[in-house]
Amino acid sequence: MKITKKTSKEIKNRNFVRYTIYTSMGLLAIFGLFLIIHIIGSHDTGSAYDKGYAVGGFIREHLSIKQTAVKKGIGLGSVIAVIASWERNKSVLWSIIHAIFGWLYVIYFLITRKPQEKNMYSIN
Repeated sequence: MKITKKTSKEIKNRNFVRYTIYTSMGLLAIFGLFLIIHIIGSHDTGSAYDKGYAVGGFIREHLSIKQTAVKKGIGLGSVIAVIASWERNKSVLWSIIHAIFGWLYVIYFLITRKPQEKNMYSIN
């Protein structure tokens, strides 16, 4: 097992990405909470069942991951392919091409990755 010393720049970049993701998730959760409170508050009449039904309908209609991802043509495989392609090639053109192939490129990347790519994001 090869032990490599991470530079301070690599550590700062990893921490920046981590904090950006956590901040985005937190803001999204707060936005969702306020949205649900707004929907519940906008239905002054009716029972708790009616308010819950309205919130469920809104979530089902607007926040369905499957519905929006399929309509926009972006899948999880394409996103992973773009990230893997960018890390390896640093090319926008190759990232777009690999996004088209999606999961096929992800599998290819996993099979052909280099030893330094295997431990790139290990948390130690």
